[in-house]
Amino acid sequence: MSVAKLRLRLAGTGDEELLLNRELTIGRALDNDLILNDAAVSLHHARIAKVQAAFYIEDLGSTNSTFVNDTRTDEQQLFQGDQIRIGDQVLIFEHTEADAAALLAEMLDETVMLSPRQTTTTRKATLLVVEGRTDRIQYELTGPSVVVGSAAHATIKLRGWFAPRMAAQLNRHPAGYTIHPGPAQKGLRVNGHSVDTSLVLKDGDIIDVADVKLSFYMQALPPTAI
Repeated sequence: MSVAKLRLRLAGTGDEELLLNRELTIGRALDNDLILNDAAVSLHHARIAKVQAAFYIEDLGSTNSTFVNDTRTDEQQLFQGDQIRIGDQVLIFEHTEADAAALLAEMLDETVMLSPRQTTTTRKATLLVVEGRTDRIQYELTGPSVVVGSAAHATIKLRGWFAPRMAAQLNRHPAGYTIHPGPAQKGLRVNGHSVDTSLVLKDGDIIDVADVKLSFYMQALPPTAI
């Protein structure tokens, strides 16, 4: 398993390295994981989170923004060698680039195998945001229905002026989840195929809707022994 780390460049003091695990918060406040004593840095400026085999950076509504390779960003995936600028500080992200195969392999490695005595298993459904602007980068599906859109009640909230109020809806059934296009939405696709009415989702399906790409997967939770 590859190791991810941040290299912090400070003038006159050389480089300082930090290992990345699941999440790292960055800012001026003392409760951050990485504290930057810089007036241009907000108290809670940004965070870096790991989702499966990939790392993402998210700006936390900072005053002076977060930049990756000199481009302002609200949220995006990080790749080997990316330069993150927060205030006057520069962080170098070092990590072997995670591709789709690595993501899938990690998901499969986390699957729980049942012994012959364990006959009942609960499976957790999750949506991972691969591309596009949403309010989070990963969603656990727990309710009977999940709405993708910009509406206030949407579970997966789309960002952008022209985002539809309801782009799609997922409904839970005993066998899993089905997905349906929203009203007047004709752009819903699963694995590249158009969905006009409804479709039963399978582990690993890729959903494209309203300029957002989502990966659907099911993960087995610890089974209940008889």
